[in-house]
Amino acid sequence: MFLYNMDNIDETSTMKRAVSEREQASILEQVKQIAEGLGQTFAPFCEVVVHDLRDPDQAILAIHNNLSGRNIGDPATELGLARIADEDYPQVLAN
Repeated sequence: MFLYNMDNIDETSTMKRAVSEREQASILEQVKQIAEGLGQTFAPFCEVVVHDLRDPDQAILAIHNNLSGRNIGDPATELGLARIADEDYPQVLAN
């Protein structure tokens, strides 16, 4: 007979989520730094935008060489929303 302590399972799940959220935050900070470097490298002819599509209403996390007039905290565009809706949508869009 096996007995499971559900409290420990819940704690483990919560800890894994917390680690995952920290890892995601760390990765996003690194991506924002990469975006800044790309923006400096290709200035003034290339806009570099970092989106976090987990929150489409406030998707823009960073923007460099702003050519579009968008701001940090602005919502996702139609392209971002299309990507959310279709898992086969291209991962990289260059225009």
